[in-house]
Amino acid sequence: MRFKNVSDLCQFFFFPTRKKEKKMFKKINNYLSQDSLTFSYLPAQLKKNKSCWIIEYWCEDPITFKMRRVRIRVDKIKKRYSTLKEAQAHILKIVTYINIKLMQGWNPFQSQENEIQMFTPIEDVGKQFLEEKNRELRADSIRSYASFMKTSSALP
Repeated sequence: MRFKNVSDLCQFFFFPTRKKEKKMFKKINNYLSQDSLTFSYLPAQLKKNKSCWIIEYWCEDPITFKMRRVRIRVDKIKKRYSTLKEAQAHILKIVTYINIKLMQGWNPFQSQENEIQMFTPIEDVGKQFLEEKNRELRADSIRSYASFMKTSSALP
């Protein structure tokens, strides 16, 4: 698949047919890697199922370097509006915003400085749990939890 310019490429990504997403992504990535351009995402789109509406897109996980699917359920947004047309218009604005962020290099799997830490050591979580439960539980329960945390942290 050949693209004459960047606008053709953007047109393809914003209005894809989406039948064989992964296969198309590999073909496009192989083509663009020849020109030293790579894309680490597939753009977001709204999927309307019988049970729920979902915004779905694919991004490259920076840890495993594999594509992972991101799904956002938007049923609560849909229920806020009186008509489905209004809800769909609002959700499509969200999809466009996500696509713009993805084009600018944003990745939902990378932690930002102002976001919550992605990985917290289990010892820190255990200490925080014991501090919170210290007032509520009996002394025997706290001692039991502390003993469990010691034995579980000693395991490799």
